[in-house]
Amino acid sequence: MLANDSHADESVYIYVSNKVNLNGEGSLSSPYKSLLNALARARKIKNKSVTIVVRGGIYTLNKTVELTDEDSRDSKFPLMITSFKNEEVVISGAKELNTWNEVTDPAALKRIQSSSKKNIYVTNLFKYGVSNFGSAKLGGVELYHNDKKMLLARYPNNGLLKINKLVKPGSKIVRSHTGSVEGQFYYDDATIDSWTGEDDIYLNGYWFWDWKQEIQAVKSIDTKSKIISLKKPYHVYGYKRKQEYFAFNILTELDSKNEWYLDRGNGDLYFYPSTEITNEKPKLAVIDNIISLNNVSNITVKNITFSYAKNNGVFIEGGEQNLLENVVVKHIGNTAISILNSPKTKVVSSHIYSVGGSAISIHGGNRDELISGDICIINNNIHDYAKTIKTYQPGISIRGVGNCVINNEIFNAPHMAIYFEGNNHTIKYNEIYNVVKESNDAGAIYAGRDWTSRGTVIANNYLHNIQGYKNKGAKGIYLDDEFSGVTIENNIFDNVYDAVFIGGGKDNVVKNNLFINTFRSIYIDTRGIGWAKKALSQLLQKLNQVPYKSDIWKKSYPTLSNVLKVEPRLPVGNLIENNVFFDDGWNAIREEAIPYIQLKNNHLLVGEKPTNDYSVSKNLHNFKAIQFEKIGIQSSLGL
Repeated sequence: MLANDSHADESVYIYVSNKVNLNGEGSLSSPYKSLLNALARARKIKNKSVTIVVRGGIYTLNKTVELTDEDSRDSKFPLMITSFKNEEVVISGAKELNTWNEVTDPAALKRIQSSSKKNIYVTNLFKYGVSNFGSAKLGGVELYHNDKKMLLARYPNNGLLKINKLVKPGSKIVRSHTGSVEGQFYYDDATIDSWTGEDDIYLNGYWFWDWKQEIQAVKSIDTKSKIISLKKPYHVYGYKRKQEYFAFNILTELDSKNEWYLDRGNGDLYFYPSTEITNEKPKLAVIDNIISLNNVSNITVKNITFSYAKNNGVFIEGGEQNLLENVVVKHIGNTAISILNSPKTKVVSSHIYSVGGSAISIHGGNRDELISGDICIINNNIHDYAKTIKTYQPGISIRGVGNCVINNEIFNAPHMAIYFEGNNHTIKYNEIYNVVKESNDAGAIYAGRDWTSRGTVIANNYLHNIQGYKNKGAKGIYLDDEFSGVTIENNIFDNVYDAVFIGGGKDNVVKNNLFINTFRSIYIDTRGIGWAKKALSQLLQKLNQVPYKSDIWKKSYPTLSNVLKVEPRLPVGNLIENNVFFDDGWNAIREEAIPYIQLKNNHLLVGEKPTNDYSVSKNLHNFKAIQFEKIGIQSSLGL
């Protein structure tokens, strides 16, 4: 079959295989050797649908695969890139490191601990043609072995250090919290004294608040005074005593399995493997981005794995109606999948994990006219993200208007599962658990400080086992600092510290939800007229950035157009109706907020337990059964 042969459905099939020695003509019997050849052929075929079929194998890239407006398709003649039958196709941005030696360099051996020397191997990256190492902080080369990300040599190997004492305490005061503006503090761990020969140390810490982590570079270590000084810029929130951190990128601390260190001066990479490196060769992520689609429409990518990138896995900007289906995106330094202003683009039934930052980020729609972006993330398995940047790197980030997140399973992460801002999004039928594991005062589903981002519906989700770092207080759904206009209905909260937390916002509806084993089921306060008064300037700024008095905005959000006619910081218009509580910690509404809240027909079932499928045995007035079987990953979507 030749590449330009058509099937009865007027489709053209182009075949690719990296198993052939010579580049062919694109047929099954004589395939092209690379995907780039196939894409070049597809560009010339505009009046027929094209399917690029990739045979099984690992396709190692030297540069990003870039699709531009030349590759864009008409909806009648789309392009699909897919694997051949059930063969596994991996598009990789990694270099395989296959030559390793024992460490002999005297200067390096002097820095390595005696007990570790026999376990560490070295290879030189210049010999592989790799010289653009990037920073150890973020966006640099990353080492992987046995399909797992390795750790830059760190201390301590487990757990965290604490700031012993600040050099200049009192220069930063937030409410009752006293800290320092400057990044200088005392240490009391004698191990740190041994780092004086290291010149590229980073500290990864929660410097003032448990909800904001940042990586900071070390400027100097004074072993006499026991003072660590950090490089500017300092952490935006300052530093506080007893906050926690760990140090990394230290050859002296290369003392545990699966740790590595790169000398960026001479290109020597040191590695302490957990298994024989002769069996499974370590891989180094060297490509910035694996594949990008710019101003491209009607492209489907299906049944392909994208792995190993310093920055992004799949980047889509512009165009419309693109589809990622049943793809795997893993071992990505920053964001696995980014979709920006590409209406009706979808990610469906895919697996995203081992990501340094956010798993999926979407932004689409027009806020001025409230036109939906219709970017949808559906039926995906998302976990083990935010491995490097620990906070504000969610499993799914949603911005814009009218985008949807449906039937996903999101778990095992240090901070939030879903972040949203903008209007009229749909977040439903997702299962979320074991998130906010390394943070407190943070939410599994989070939005904050905005009166205008209204119209989002959070419905039929199952949130469970969310307690926060050291069980100190995570939120299930967190509407922070006067966030307003959200509907929360038909959700199940089980073993969530604070299930629904409304920080002074207005016009929120909490209806027909189940609460089990919560410390506080529903919390509402009046922070806008209390300790959070200073948030008013930001709230007003965001208000003035949208046409909230236009006809379409008035029709969509009637109360917003009059928000400034009365005290705008009060939590008015919140409705708590027809919820079921299987414990007696349900009502955590602050006393001063109660006059502004409607409480209607809620049910407290003390001493009872729900069934395994969370059905309610009692016939409760107006309570609608939650369809538990439709939550999470579905084998058949019916799209």
